[in-house]
Amino acid sequence: MVALAGQQPVCQCLRRNHPIAGRPDLVAASNLRSGGRFLRAGPAPLTASREVTLEEPVQSSSSFGQVLRELRQAHGYSLREFERVSHHSKSVLGKWENDGKIPRSDVVEELDALLDGEGRLIATASVPATASAKRLASEVTRHFTHQGPVVDEIRRRAASAGRLDVLAVRGLGLLALNDSLLRPAMTSRAAPLRVRVLLLDPDCDAAAQRAGEIGESPAAFTSGIKLTLARLEELAAAEGGVTVEVGLYARLPIWRIICVDDTLWVSTFAAGWEGHESTIYEVPQTPRGALWAGYRRTYEDLQANSRRVI
Repeated sequence: MVALAGQQPVCQCLRRNHPIAGRPDLVAASNLRSGGRFLRAGPAPLTASREVTLEEPVQSSSSFGQVLRELRQAHGYSLREFERVSHHSKSVLGKWENDGKIPRSDVVEELDALLDGEGRLIATASVPATASAKRLASEVTRHFTHQGPVVDEIRRRAASAGRLDVLAVRGLGLLALNDSLLRPAMTSRAAPLRVRVLLLDPDCDAAAQRAGEIGESPAAFTSGIKLTLARLEELAAAEGGVTVEVGLYARLPIWRIICVDDTLWVSTFAAGWEGHESTIYEVPQTPRGALWAGYRRTYEDLQANSRRVI
């Protein structure tokens, strides 16, 4: 055990090239050299010291949240029990363990000491891009400030696709008009295509609310939905290898989704813009991709609970 004037007893030791070295809240490593080891001043005295010599910098493919959960469970704490021990709420702890947020550096140090982390939590919190962040970044391959720059790409892929899923509000610019984004891919086919479309129910309360958000009368707004439904009925009745399923959902629209085989283009509906005006994110299917799985789950849930009209 090492104690410095005005400092709490030291309980852990780390090399200078560990990610915490040089932090203003830690004692300078040059002043703590002892037998070739570098010691960190702990946040509070502990009953027993544990000195760990790290011959190499701490490296881990696990995220901060994964390490926190692993250490908590290794000590036999449930989230509720650890809430009492750590003095952090269960909801906050859950957010940290799910990598929704990384706490302040002083809190990280306290948790590491409390769970006998031996620097593991500090290391993962200090890495600029954790493994989970890299996986997230790799899911969104491209983004566009609006639909315009990606129109040709979507049309090219839709022309040879076998599956096309659309979540929209009215679908005028996507499906109803002859020059709509996806209409050409559904009318001139060399191979079979399954099309599933979800549109806002023109008779639901959310339709009137959405009309007000974009400054249209409910009658004018819902007429656009009905036009798209009529054009999709034409497509379903035509011969050409295209299978069409259409459902109506009755909740305030949030996501606009175009899924062409294994690629999603996702944007949002908000009070200030339409879906094609929103930033658009390209999300390909990837192993254990959270965004892909989440948007597909959202679509399938809406589809399962929609009112089938075609």
